[in-house]
Amino acid sequence: MYRVVVDTSVVSAAIRAGKAYGFLLKAVLGGKCALVTSDEIINEIREVLCRPKFRLDKNEVDNVVSALESLSDIIETKSKFSVVRDPADDMFINAAYDGGADYIVSGDRDLLDLAEFKGIRMVTVDEMLRILQSDG
Repeated sequence: MYRVVVDTSVVSAAIRAGKAYGFLLKAVLGGKCALVTSDEIINEIREVLCRPKFRLDKNEVDNVVSALESLSDIIETKSKFSVVRDPADDMFINAAYDGGADYIVSGDRDLLDLAEFKGIRMVTVDEMLRILQSDG
């Protein structure tokens, strides 16, 4: 089973419920991959989903965050790597490293341009779906 960190852009895009994101959710529920996250990531997701463009009320945001928490292995990050052009993205690297993740799934160019860090691959949702589909 793959261990996967998803960045905020993936979670916010999932709110718009594209097919690809539904398949990724099925993969988590079906035991093909495990979500890894941290309190720092969850706090950022909460903050982003509260923005007016998502048109979610507090209860809806709480429900999304609660679902994410229930589906995830929430780890405590201790690493302090600083390797991404945008320092705000280092939280995903640190969570992936400390959580033993295989992949970071992202739509963020800063992460994707890094490509790999200490054996952790940066992939798009489409790339992750191909990996999951090729493994049956």
